[in-house]
Amino acid sequence: MQRPALRLLVSVCAANFVAMNFFFAHMYAEDAKIHETLEAALGGYLELAGLFAVFGVPITFLISAMLGLPLYVAAKKAGLVNLWTCAIAGICVALVPWGILGTFNWHLPSLTTGQGIYSFTIVGLAGAVAGATFYWLTPDRSQSALPAVR
Repeated sequence: MQRPALRLLVSVCAANFVAMNFFFAHMYAEDAKIHETLEAALGGYLELAGLFAVFGVPITFLISAMLGLPLYVAAKKAGLVNLWTCAIAGICVALVPWGILGTFNWHLPSLTTGQGIYSFTIVGLAGAVAGATFYWLTPDRSQSALPAVR
């Protein structure tokens, strides 16, 4: 993959994939506390992952591409691209769907409860992981770290 645009797209996809698995690992850990058997907890995890794959993946990729890429381009032009700015941008992009769902009155855990704070924190951490993954896979970063092959 020599073309920067293709590598940038792969970076977005990989960042979303890593964030999704980070989020589901925490959801699985919480779900495993409720169920008595590992099979029931694993079944709940696979059901949640399947539903997200059908409905959530297109939405998260769209939001990441429409919000995250312009933020990256603007930060790159300003010379502000580093691990911290990408992680903070990842947190902001990850919390956008939370705000959208809240405005449409979806049943989200309230931030005044422990479960709501936990869920909000995990979504934010998943965004930070996505931003950091994106930073490590971006074309400029990966090309400068690898030796030139002729």
